[in-house]
Formats: sequence, C-alpha cells, structure tokens
Amino acid sequence: MTRTQSPQGVAGRPTVSAFRSCILPLAVAQTIVWAAVYYSFAGLLPRWEADFGWSKAEITGAFTLALVLSGLAAPKTGALIDRGHGRVLLVSGSVIAAALLVALSQVTSLFAFYAVWAALGLTMAAILYEPCFALLTVRYGDGARRAITQVTLVAGFAGTVSFPIAHLAGEAFGWRGALLVFAGLALAGAMLNAWGLRRGPEHEIPPRGTNAPPHKPLSERAKANRQAILFLLGIGFLGISLNHGSLVAHMLPLMESRMIDAGTAILFASALGPMQVVGRLLLISVEHRLSSAVLGMIPFVGYILGSVLVLMGAGLPALIVAFVFFQGAAAGITSIMKPAVTAAFLGREGFGAVSGSLALFFMLGSALAPTLASFLWGVGGYDLVVLMTLSVAVGGFAAYLLARRKANA
Repeated sequence: MTRTQSPQGVAGRPTVSAFRSCILPLAVAQTIVWAAVYYSFAGLLPRWEADFGWSKAEITGAFTLALVLSGLAAPKTGALIDRGHGRVLLVSGSVIAAALLVALSQVTSLFAFYAVWAALGLTMAAILYEPCFALLTVRYGDGARRAITQVTLVAGFAGTVSFPIAHLAGEAFGWRGALLVFAGLALAGAMLNAWGLRRGPEHEIPPRGTNAPPHKPLSERAKANRQAILFLLGIGFLGISLNHGSLVAHMLPLMESRMIDAGTAILFASALGPMQVVGRLLLISVEHRLSSAVLGMIPFVGYILGSVLVLMGAGLPALIVAFVFFQGAAAGITSIMKPAVTAAFLGREGFGAVSGSLALFFMLGSALAPTLASFLWGVGGYDLVVLMTLSVAVGGFAAYLLARRKANA
C-alpha cells in the first residue's frame, strides 16, 4: 500500500511498517508519560497528605491549577504543531517533565508544590494526548483515526502502570524516590517520542505554508459558521469532561451512596480503565462502518446511559456493573472521537490550533469537575451530583448535534 504526501500529512491508512516505526513508540511513550505525569498525582496523594499534613483540598488544588494551565496553553502548543514543531514539543516536553518531577521530589513547602505542578501543567499541554493526536492527524490525514485508536489501545493502561509503581516505589524509596522513578519514565518517553517521530522522506511534516497550495479566504459568513461549530463542539466536550470528571473523582463515596461495599467499590473503580480499552476494541470492530459524525455520538450516549444507570442503581449491583461498562467505554472512545470529529467538522487546516482550543474546554471541565461535584454533594448529596452529570451530558450532546448540523449546512 502506498501513501502520498500532502500538506496535511500522509494520506491513507497507516501501514504495518508505520505502526512499528512510529505509532507503537508513540503509544508506549504516551503510556509511560501519562503514568509519570498525570496518574502519579493520585498514586502519591495519600503519601503527601501523611508526610506534609496538608489537607486534601490543599493538595488537589495544585492538580486543578495544573489542569487549568494545561488547557490555557493548549491552543499555543497546537499552533506550534501547525508550524511543524510537534516533534520538538513532544520530545523536549517529556525531558522538561522529567526535570520537573525531580524538582517535585525536593519540595518542602506548599508554595513550591504548587509552583512545580503549575509548570507541570504547562508541560502537559505539550506531551499528552492532544498534541500527540494533533500530530498524528497532520501526519496521516484520513488514516489518523486508526493511528489514534492504536495509540489509545496501549495508553489505556497508563493507570494500570502508574498505581503499582507509585505503591511499590513509594514503599521501597518513599514518595521522593518514587518521583525519581517516574522522572526516569518520562525520560524514556522522550526517547520513544524521538524514535517514533524521527524524520525522513516518508515522515517529514512540512511547516504550514511550505509547498502548500493557496487557500481561498473564507467569507465572513463562513468564518462565523466555523466559529459557531468550534464553540458548540467545545460546549459538547466541556459537558462530557464535567460528567466523567465528576463521577470518577467521587467514585468511591458515590459507590457507597449506591449501597456498594468498599471492596466492591474499589473493584468497580479499578475496572473503569480496562473498560476504556474494551470500548476501543469494540470500536475497532465496527469503525470501518462509521462516519466520524456518527462516531461522535457514541460517547455522549454512553455517558448519558452511565448517569441514568448509576442514578437508578442504589442497591442494584447489576446496574452499577452496567454503569462501569458504559462510563468506561465512553471515556475510551472519547479519546478517539475528539480529533476525528474536529477534523471532520472543521477540516485539517490549522488543526493543531483548533484542537488546542477545544482542549481548553475539555481540560477546564476536567479541572472544575471534582470541586463542582463536591459543592453539589454538600447541597443535595450524590443524587444531585449524578443529576448534574446527566444534565451536562445531555446538554453536551445537544451542542454536538447542533455543531454537526452546522457542519453539514
């Protein structure tokens, strides 16, 4: 199978050779970088709480700050990818993340803790899914959806990698030593990114404007329509990130409110990650039959069903099992859906900046979700929290359908 180079990247489905030389290294890199930078926070939180005596709110506030800054930085990193700097971002960003994890291992004050996590948040915008998927979309064009699916199949196990490392390394070396282990993982991620994105005639990604055909300027009406589609998609992504972030952050006490015992609740919480992989595997079996617009509907339906099931599931473990499946599968497919739908509705011109702008909505939702859910719990318990997650998922779905309608107009 041959592939042709275009200003948007390599057209067509990625070959077996491309999988081995580019996609697999990126997939492993995403797995260990997510494990080192993102999931390490949850894995080490109890140790920080015990060692420093800070409250959970004080500690988690640093992670919220990191996510907010990551979202704010995403449009800028996306624009850099459009200009052909994606490889530099992913490689150097992983190296910087490793250095920051070393710095985090030395903190002794809450101010320093926040400062390092703020810097890590900016770094996340250059090394996690959004920049990686934007780069794959630029490189593989119409074949990007398959490449992204392959990456997420592997990276879905990041939490499975991170939590045992946090526990075992924390027991052996303390949390400061565990962070040094995670720093080593981030460096390994940098090397894998450099390997997977090494340049060559087949893989070169030309900066915007280089050998690119001239683009006809958009009319004012077309520009307004494009902005409306971007905003509506952003609202849709905000809705699903508020939904999933709220439910996951409060998973254990939420299960208790559904009359699930502690051991089973931990089992259900642990199953969310594997269900993401299951969702992606199911998608692979049918993806050739689905347009990107139809693919975009699937996660919204999954999140809506998940909220309905957990709302009705008090004392009914079978419904909670179904909730875990739909919630986890929807989260897994979301990672594939976002770049596919963005390209289908808004095109690939300036894709990095566009996907970065949409990432701002998604990351802000993820950052606000735990706090919003805590506030609503204090007002009306977890029934009110779940009603909120159902409402934002339905509202996000409505915004998505409006965006689809405008894109097809």
